[in-house]
Amino acid sequence: MLRRTVEFVVVCSFWVLSATAQDTATIVGVATDPSGAAIPGAEITVSNPQKGFLRELTTDSAGAYTAAKIPIGGYIVTAQAKGFEKIVSSGIVLTVGQTLRVDLQMRIGSGSQEVTVAATVAGVETETGTISDVITGSQVTQLNLNGRNFTNLATLIPGAAPGGYDPSNVGVLASSGISFNGAPVQYNSWEIDGTNHTDQGAGGTANMVDRTSTPLPR
Repeated sequence: MLRRTVEFVVVCSFWVLSATAQDTATIVGVATDPSGAAIPGAEITVSNPQKGFLRELTTDSAGAYTAAKIPIGGYIVTAQAKGFEKIVSSGIVLTVGQTLRVDLQMRIGSGSQEVTVAATVAGVETETGTISDVITGSQVTQLNLNGRNFTNLATLIPGAAPGGYDPSNVGVLASSGISFNGAPVQYNSWEIDGTNHTDQGAGGTANMVDRTSTPLPR
C-alpha cells in the first residue's frame, strides 16, 4: 500500500522500468589529502540527526567508503584520520533510490581542529547508468489522477510515452502500457513496496497492474 509518507519512484535501467516505493539510498565517496592522494583507514561517520541514524565506516586502501541502503533524508558526513583535521560535510539530502557521491578532502593538521563544509552535489547521475526520477508524496496526494490510478504518475517521468495507455482502466482491465525512452512496454516491471506487481500474460505480451490492492491515500 502506498503511504502518505513514502515517496513514489520510477527507475528505468537496462530497458527495464521499476515503479517502487522505496525508503533507502546510498552515499559513496573517497577521502583524500590536499594533493589528492587517498587516505586509507579514515574513520567515516554518516548520520541523520532527525532520525537518530548513525553508521560508522572505515575507508579502504583506496580511501573509498560506501554507506549502502540508509534511510532517505538529511545527512552529515564526518571524516577523521591521524595527522588530519576533522572534516564535517553538511547539507546532504538523499532521495529515494539515489546513489550520492560525497568526497572528502582533508587538511593536514590536528584532529582537535574541525573544518565544516557544505556538500556539493552533482547535477547529473555519476554513479550508475540508471535513469530515474522521484515523484514526491505531495504530488501523489495533491495531483488529480484519472480514476485514482497511481500508474498515471509514471507519465510525469521524462521520456515517458503513454501511447494507448488509458488510466481510467483499473483492476483486471488495467494496463500499464507506458513506453520509457523508446523501450517496448512489455519490458516494464512494476514493484510496490519492493514486491513485483505485474501480471505478465500471454508470454509477456500483456503488462497490467491491478489497482484493487493498492489504493491511493485520500
